[in-house]
Amino acid sequence: MRELLRTHSISYAQGMRLALEAQGIKAVLLDENAPGYMGFFGKVRIVVPDETDYERAMAVVRALEATTAGSAPPPSWKVQRWGLIAGLVGFFGLIYSSVAISDTTPRVVVELCFAGAISLMIAGMVLVALGPRRDRPSRS
Repeated sequence: MRELLRTHSISYAQGMRLALEAQGIKAVLLDENAPGYMGFFGKVRIVVPDETDYERAMAVVRALEATTAGSAPPPSWKVQRWGLIAGLVGFFGLIYSSVAISDTTPRVVVELCFAGAISLMIAGMVLVALGPRRDRPSRS
């Protein structure tokens, strides 16, 4: 009996077991209830009873694993990043204008700082909300 992987996700382990069995490789789940009674420390183990199937099973596991290392961010991230920056600048500008300059500067300047900060926050929220539209395929 040889272990293939350990995971916190019971559904991932069951899906991997089904994928292995679809390839004709017998797989067994051990400690299936461990995440339930051990919390974060509990992990489900997937093992193959027949060690001759181990290399084929590892090939199936590697083929099904998500490849996230080195992947480029989606196009929406460029828009959403600027939205987050604008929102944070607006938020901290709002705090600064309400605390630091409200007592020492004329009311008009304080109101303009408030308006600018709120505008930046709204623009940031709009950019974050509209960012995922860039991920959609074009309709040409």
